[in-house]
Amino acid sequence: DADRYAARVAEARRIGLKGFLPVIKTEDGHAPCLPAPADAVAFPASGDAEEGLLSIKPARPLPTVSGAGTDLPFPAWRHPFVDDDRKPHGAAPAFWRWETMKRWLIEAHLGNNGGIHPNELGAEAGQIEDRAHVCIDSDAGAAAESRLFTTMGIRFQEGLSIAARVSIEDEDNPPDLDVAALGGDRRPVYLRWKNARVSWPEPPAEVGADKGLRLVLTTPGLFRGGWAPEWLRASAESGGFQAVPGLKDIRMRLLSARVPRWEACHGWDMTIGNQGAPKPMRKMVPAGSVYFVELENGVNAAAVARTFWNRSLCEDSSALQDGFGRVIVGNWRI
Repeated sequence: DADRYAARVAEARRIGLKGFLPVIKTEDGHAPCLPAPADAVAFPASGDAEEGLLSIKPARPLPTVSGAGTDLPFPAWRHPFVDDDRKPHGAAPAFWRWETMKRWLIEAHLGNNGGIHPNELGAEAGQIEDRAHVCIDSDAGAAAESRLFTTMGIRFQEGLSIAARVSIEDEDNPPDLDVAALGGDRRPVYLRWKNARVSWPEPPAEVGADKGLRLVLTTPGLFRGGWAPEWLRASAESGGFQAVPGLKDIRMRLLSARVPRWEACHGWDMTIGNQGAPKPMRKMVPAGSVYFVELENGVNAAAVARTFWNRSLCEDSSALQDGFGRVIVGNWRI
């Protein structure tokens, strides 16, 4: 009945998503992968075109040189420049292995002067599959006229899965193996619960050596400020330091960013009607986007890095509960 349905919806909405990452199967379990950081630009390694090796170069924010200008209304803005005028490689992995990402967060370079193979760097995002379906007329035994629909799914490479960390209030122990329907299109998936063989990334001790930090989105962001959280964008517009909401003792300002083109966010709203309805499309900041921030003098950068690790930058409580806008933190020498 309606009351029971409403209770189930309320129960589902209390489930919080604290992490959602692809993982690669290894001998010891599953190694996490993270979205490729937008401040890392891949180029073909010189002399190794046949082997497909990549040269990864950082986008370093630099002040505007004397005599140059911009129409951006940010007084202290620095533009992220890449020391290479070639066309970037179009087939770089969408996800990086954690050990590679960890080094990038600490040093902002990989040190592979001879290049790195894409398989060593990470994994592909998966192939999108569109499938068209027809409705069968039970009387005629043939396709019903004008009754077509499509579904979309993603096929991952061998050994690649998705790992999620959720917070639930239910005291019942879920089964080791379960089958569920994922997403608005209800794609069938296999669930393995309590898989302790996934080691979730922890903040490296070397992060926080300077007052510059990089905030890297591990999940897409839904922000009131559009391309950045409202409070962080306000610091770029004023050029001054802003207090972090909920953390008044931490003040920072945004000096640069690498934010790719927006992506569409869809979903299913279970609170509409008896069976729910599609949510309106929202524009979200892609995972991997990077915000270069400077901390106010006296703020402990290492403590801020630990505080912000896997923290959500979203202002809306529902987006935070759904796992949007979570970040990891890296060094940035201003």
